[in-house]
Amino acid sequence: MSAQLVRRAFGFVAPYRFRFAAGQAAMLTASLASLVFPMVSKYLIDSISSGVSRQGIYTLMTVLGGTFLVLAAANFVKDSTIGYISEHLVRDVRRLVFDKLQRLSMSYYDTAKSGDILSIVTNDLNLFQQAVSQGITFIITQILSLAVILVMLFRLDAALTLVLIGIVPAVLLITRFMGSRVRKISTKVREKLGEVTSIMQETLRGIDVIKIYSLEEHAARIFERENGEAAREGVRSVKLNAVNNLFVGILAGTFIVLLCTIGSLHVADGRITLGDFVAYLIYAQMIIGPIGMLSGIYIEVQKAMAAVSRIFGILDLESEPEGGHTSEVGSGTGRRNREAVRIDDLSFSYEPGVRILEGISLSIAKGESVAFVGPSGAGKSTLLKLLLRFYESEKGAIRLFGRPLDEYEGSELRGKVAAVMQDTHLFDMSVRENILCGNPEASDRDVERAARAAHALRFIRDLPDGFETRLGENGVRLSGGQRQRISIARAFLKDPAILLLDEATASLDAEAERHIQSSLHRLMKRRTTIAIAHRLSTIRRVDRIFVMSEGTIIAQGTHESLMRECPLYADLCRHQMLG
Repeated sequence: MSAQLVRRAFGFVAPYRFRFAAGQAAMLTASLASLVFPMVSKYLIDSISSGVSRQGIYTLMTVLGGTFLVLAAANFVKDSTIGYISEHLVRDVRRLVFDKLQRLSMSYYDTAKSGDILSIVTNDLNLFQQAVSQGITFIITQILSLAVILVMLFRLDAALTLVLIGIVPAVLLITRFMGSRVRKISTKVREKLGEVTSIMQETLRGIDVIKIYSLEEHAARIFERENGEAAREGVRSVKLNAVNNLFVGILAGTFIVLLCTIGSLHVADGRITLGDFVAYLIYAQMIIGPIGMLSGIYIEVQKAMAAVSRIFGILDLESEPEGGHTSEVGSGTGRRNREAVRIDDLSFSYEPGVRILEGISLSIAKGESVAFVGPSGAGKSTLLKLLLRFYESEKGAIRLFGRPLDEYEGSELRGKVAAVMQDTHLFDMSVRENILCGNPEASDRDVERAARAAHALRFIRDLPDGFETRLGENGVRLSGGQRQRISIARAFLKDPAILLLDEATASLDAEAERHIQSSLHRLMKRRTTIAIAHRLSTIRRVDRIFVMSEGTIIAQGTHESLMRECPLYADLCRHQMLG
């Protein structure tokens, strides 16, 4: 077990240190109270053997009854306190993981599996909760209890206690050996559970494709393979745990037999009384229990440490870079103050050696509307993602209103920009809440005004609960065109300085597109607009068109000039990729 990992895990308990101390005190009190019963048994048996008054028995039973009351009260405090810490602990870590996931760059999500992330946030967090609140916290009290019990045992029979101590190293060696193997297997189990969750999520997300192409059996085979591997790794973990318990149980049973034999001989020889022997047996059982419990806790903590490593793996990831603070908004020359966007010699690649953008340079004035066109894979969408700072450019610079992009914090940058993408995403919330994503502080009247501008008001009012209608996962209860209009309403509500459009009307029918184009045209007049287009209707009214091919800009101009001067643009139009 990594001491550094344990210390870091315990760091999450720090805000609850007073409750934690109270819980530990309650557990220690309960452990000490449980030590009274063997001594009461000793005095009771010895008193009966030598003849005792009824008053003496009543006194012993009163002490025993009071002890049980203290034990019950201490256990109540322990359970409620540790339970409180446990629930708040997992809440705190879950919040940290959620916050970190929101601050990671888009490059992380290019390779990470969402199912694996969900498995960490659910399964691994539950194991983390057990490790800190139910595992490691109990070790402290169990060790203290063992120390007190050993003192009592030495007082009763030192020679017999030396025999008892001989079992401890063997138990520790077995536990340590099994624990290291369990941790390795538990890591594999966690990974396989992530794979299973990913497959389940992908299946549900693509259920329409699965049904259209009759892929049910194929999907079931893939799921069964990963699910089976997860089960096999889980069984290996269970078997190791069972083997550990087997060896510990055999050692414990062997010791009890040996203890009874030697103890009986000591009573027969008069070295200890019968009461001493009974008390010793109870204490011995109490010490064997904690040793076995510590062994089990160690195994469970090893399992949890595999989960903790995965949680810390996310928390240790580098967050999305944030820009430095500066008060010089729009700093630069007078010429640049008139620019909304300036790009100088920009290059970018997702993977080494695979260049997506190469030497992009351009300037877009405030209030100007431009469009980027070109074949698939030309780098148009990548350019928008760089403007949103989803990725960091490898070479070159981007300026927004005269400031380098890396001087903006992520929230400040995206506060100036609204994007309507081809694949819009809606949340499983009401229509109103989805539109309010554009501006959470907006009034109901503003929301309705934005919906009207996006030509969405009519169909929203026809929904069962109007603006309060829940849309289901990713807006499943709406058509593609309706989802897109909700997304456009968000952009209206945000009222951004820069509007990014990635085929914003691609999912609309001809009539809806006509209305949306009219609304977008009004919106574009008051702000800088950058559009990606494959359809001529989308860019017919923009001020300039940039033609891209293989990651570079090969031409720019109006539709008419490009039809005359750019063969690629003219060819795209003729083949109806732009119309």
